[in-house]
Amino acid sequence: MSRSWFATLISTFKTAGNLIVIDDLWKESDWDIISSALPRNNRGSRIIVTTRIRSVAWYTCCSNGLMHEVKPLNELDSQMLLLQSVFGSKNYLWPDNLKQSRDEILRRCQGIPFFISGMADWLREQEVQKFYSNGSLDCLVEEVPQFPRLLKQFEQTLYPTYDDLPYWSKVLLLYMSMFPEGYMFNKDSLIRKWIAKGLSGSYEEAEACFSMLIDRNVVTRAINIWEPTTQVEENCRWQVNYFMLQFLAYRLDDKGFACASGMRCASPEAMGNKKLRWLSVNQPDRELEMLLSRRSNLSHFHNARSLSISGAVDDLLFPLDKFIYLVVLDLEGWQCFKDEDMLLICSSRMLLLRYLSVKNTRVRKLPAKIKELRSLETLDMSHTEVSELPSEACELSRLEMLDLRSTPVRQLPEQIRKMRSMRHLLIGDYGDGRNGGTTIPDGIGCLLDLRTLATVHLSVCSARLVEALGGMEKLTELAITWSFHQCSNRRYQEALHCSFQKWRGLKSLSIHGGQGSCVEFLDSLPDQGRSNDLEKFKVTGGGRFVRLPQWFQGLDCLAFVEITVLRLVTEDLSILTNLPSLEHLSLGLDFLPEEAIVIGRAGFRKLERLCIGCRFPWLTFSQGAMQRLRYLEMKIGGHPVSRSGSVLAGINNLCSVSEVSIHYNVRYSNNRGVILTIETVRKEVAEHLNPISVFVNGIQDQDENFEAVAGISGDGGVEGLH
Repeated sequence: MSRSWFATLISTFKTAGNLIVIDDLWKESDWDIISSALPRNNRGSRIIVTTRIRSVAWYTCCSNGLMHEVKPLNELDSQMLLLQSVFGSKNYLWPDNLKQSRDEILRRCQGIPFFISGMADWLREQEVQKFYSNGSLDCLVEEVPQFPRLLKQFEQTLYPTYDDLPYWSKVLLLYMSMFPEGYMFNKDSLIRKWIAKGLSGSYEEAEACFSMLIDRNVVTRAINIWEPTTQVEENCRWQVNYFMLQFLAYRLDDKGFACASGMRCASPEAMGNKKLRWLSVNQPDRELEMLLSRRSNLSHFHNARSLSISGAVDDLLFPLDKFIYLVVLDLEGWQCFKDEDMLLICSSRMLLLRYLSVKNTRVRKLPAKIKELRSLETLDMSHTEVSELPSEACELSRLEMLDLRSTPVRQLPEQIRKMRSMRHLLIGDYGDGRNGGTTIPDGIGCLLDLRTLATVHLSVCSARLVEALGGMEKLTELAITWSFHQCSNRRYQEALHCSFQKWRGLKSLSIHGGQGSCVEFLDSLPDQGRSNDLEKFKVTGGGRFVRLPQWFQGLDCLAFVEITVLRLVTEDLSILTNLPSLEHLSLGLDFLPEEAIVIGRAGFRKLERLCIGCRFPWLTFSQGAMQRLRYLEMKIGGHPVSRSGSVLAGINNLCSVSEVSIHYNVRYSNNRGVILTIETVRKEVAEHLNPISVFVNGIQDQDENFEAVAGISGDGGVEGLH
């Protein structure tokens, strides 16, 4: 673009109102250059910006702009687009013997129009129309399931997203190429693997990279795209799109790195002399069997550094004792894994092994020989039938993370105090105390470098242990259960209160209270007795506060709050409003409001998710309120209609909202207040400028006024409107 042409263009903008479209913006700095050149003459001009990067979209909207995240197509529209693209008409009916192939294509495309159109082009190349018109589909049915590895147009569109990443982010992303199709993973587990492989130097660096991949839609939530997004980021699972996995597998090949996975396994001839470093399998694979059987020596076993097995894979194909140079061994969900295999691993002198996961397998016993895995840093035995942690496991001097959640383990050995390298200890049942919890020895206080401790059932712990926890001054994440009995025990209260004042670096605190339990004593924490780094505060179960803790004031890092209060005064709402980093607020109101709770324009600058639990949701959202709010959830009960005739107002003032979810007990289906609340939501959503999905008790409304029909394009997934 020449300077003279650009100058002429800008001068045109100065004399007339214009609609300007800037497609596929990549960098915030580019927006600064463009926006600085545009005139501000109040002539009614509008700018539409499309981008693949969520943070760039928010950046362009910082000055009274609106951000709209384009959603995938729903199931019906996805089918219609595929039908139209293949046959040129929506009036055709899918033949029965092609429906399975159609469903497989749509499942992989995940509602993204670009992928649907691309697969439609491929189907046309397979002469679907000819087969359809002739009525001879038998041979086609045999061909269609053999989907292409990666269409050229997909590779061309996905490459810029990959190429724009920093070098180390590319390396971490390439590791995901070994994931099988449809694989869902936990963020923390993936980061542990990255660190064990030496791909990242610290958890913080890896977490920043993971956030970048989410920001660019490379990694997405593993949810049904046609169901409500009830999960929050802290506990959801993630996935990588099928076509992105294909792309990554090809990029890995280009790097000269050999990898066999459920996505792609090179033939023995194509492998040549390449060393097989990463191996992942989740289903029987003939090519992989040939690859392993043709190499008569042990090189393919000895060269492997990462091995992942899941599903119903035959255990005879993988003699675990031969993979002696593994660094990462992930057996999560392997149906054939047995106690004998666990003993084989521990007896195989895997001196380099840093990461071992047997999560969600049938293993029942952890052998004493576990101590032979001397380099082990992460041991994940969660969701297994292991009932005892042998004392020999405490000889793993390098172990940093031990996960025993959802296991029958009820007592940790006294020797755990020797594990001075321990950074993360995960036990219990995710806040559910029905199984009595896991008893922790008082010697746990010797683990002075512990960062994460969850979930501790204080009902099976002594008050002396609670006092000892205060010595762990490096704790950043703590989850506990607090029983009704301990609420009235002054010694427990004082011990916990004193410990809280010592955890100056605490970033996350979760308390699961028993029914009727009170945590009001925490409201008296002095300003100097709290962590200013607190990012998450969560009280679930029966835990209640009379009102919002006053020490919330000034917590500039607090991003996640889940709390139930018995009353909400103006000062409390003001404290929440002025939390500068708050992104998620789940607020239970255990009372009937006597007047409308008004959410004004000021404050809540970063709030994206709001969950309100109240029998009587008398809320009013003012013009310009919560400008970044995308998800609104209301848990309501039977209630009277307010004096003003409306229980809710102002949803149409929430400029960025894209989903509204309402939950209520079915016994209140005929309650006038519940009916009016739902009618009000539907009416205001229908008047909103944005397409908004509405879910009532998990079922999406299909009214055309607010059914989202937009899709993520191949060139941009997020729009900013000015």
